Amino acid sequence: MTISSISEGRYIDVNEGFLRVTGYRREEVIGHTSTELNFWERPEARAELVDVLRTEGSVRNREITFRTKSGEMRVALDSSEIIEVAGQKCMISILRDMTEQKSLENQLRQSQKMEAVGQLTGGIAHDFNNMLGVIIGYSEVIGERLSENDPLHKKCEQITKAAQSAASLTRQLLAFSRQQVLEPKYLDLNSIVRNMERMLRRLIGEDINFTTALGPTLGSIKADQGQIEQILINLVVNARDAMPDGGAIANRDNLRRTQRRILQKTLAANAGIVCASHCF
Repeated sequence: MTISSISEGRYIDVNEGFLRVTGYRREEVIGHTSTELNFWERPEARAELVDVLRTEGSVRNREITFRTKSGEMRVALDSSEIIEVAGQKCMISILRDMTEQKSLENQLRQSQKMEAVGQLTGGIAHDFNNMLGVIIGYSEVIGERLSENDPLHKKCEQITKAAQSAASLTRQLLAFSRQQVLEPKYLDLNSIVRNMERMLRRLIGEDINFTTALGPTLGSIKADQGQIEQILINLVVNARDAMPDGGAIANRDNLRRTQRRILQKTLAANAGIVCASHCF
């Protein structure tokens, strides 16, 4: 809450809530104008508020943007009325800080946009995948009818290979949109990482150094390929978001031997498993 003169905007009194949000000490505010404190984001915002007050007598929940002592911009809802203090027309204002709520609203809107993008991506990927199925099917039929010495045989193989690469991309898009049907099978993790490397580099941008080191003796894992690809995407995106000023992401996989506590309770001897560990 603040009480300030209408004519100059000079602060007569403020409460602890105002001081806590703005970061000022009482002696830094009392006797000074909002202009001297550089309080308003737009210098004309206070004049606009005063005009509404003089016309309507009061203001309710008017959104304003103000500047704290540290220079941080915050958003508040301003409710003000005209009062008299010692014969002087003043403005009493109650500010409700809405900065965190506004931030959450923006995050929600962004999340809804991303959800819409995911749904659109999934729909396009499904249609594209259907067309690729036709291309792959016909190219395989033609390839079976051509002899290996036929010059068209290699071209047909290239068509099949290109279509399969495109199908792999659609799986990544479906994983991104979370519309991929789960199909657990034995996978070569190194091969998945290599196939996704170009896409991951596009995700992180140019200000982050991206390196890959794959374990040469890594075994197979049984999992859904789309889910594994989604895990890789999430890990890289989270790492990117944690480095807004740039940095380095090391994409490594290796074998790690760990003990399973659940087996220790049922077996006399210590039991171990070999698992694929993907580290960032």
